[in-house]
Amino acid sequence: RFFVENDVGGIKSRNMSYTFFNNACSANLLPKEIFIHRNRSKEKKKIVFYSRPVVDRNMFELTALALSTAFRSGIFDPDEWDCVGMGLGEGVVELLPGVRSVSLPRMDLTTYIEEVASFDICLTLMASPHPSMIPMDLAASGCVVVTNTFKTKTESYLQSL
Repeated sequence: RFFVENDVGGIKSRNMSYTFFNNACSANLLPKEIFIHRNRSKEKKKIVFYSRPVVDRNMFELTALALSTAFRSGIFDPDEWDCVGMGLGEGVVELLPGVRSVSLPRMDLTTYIEEVASFDICLTLMASPHPSMIPMDLAASGCVVVTNTFKTKTESYLQSL
């Protein structure tokens, strides 16, 4: 959609043929009873953020600032919440003095799907016209996802998903 609407490479003005694909979602929505039991029996809740500091469009610095502000303001209590990063790179965020997020290592698909089902809140800010896979995977696994709009990734587009 972004390429067509912005005529990237003359795709629209030159009436070029194109194709697209929809990625498969790697999600694990547990049966309702198991989902509720698993979430009620957790020792701590988990917030995950898209931690990919090596790519500017992934807005790592803004996400880190938002999370550290939320922890410092008392919105998230470190006794009740763990915060982890997921993505490429070793981005560490100091949430409070002595309290840091950790970055999850690369995982095989089975481990990833299991891990995705363990999060409560996902924060993925991206300056890109595509929604990315991580917020889709987490939302489809029952996680509350916070993301942003950008160009063709409008509020109505995201709501339609």
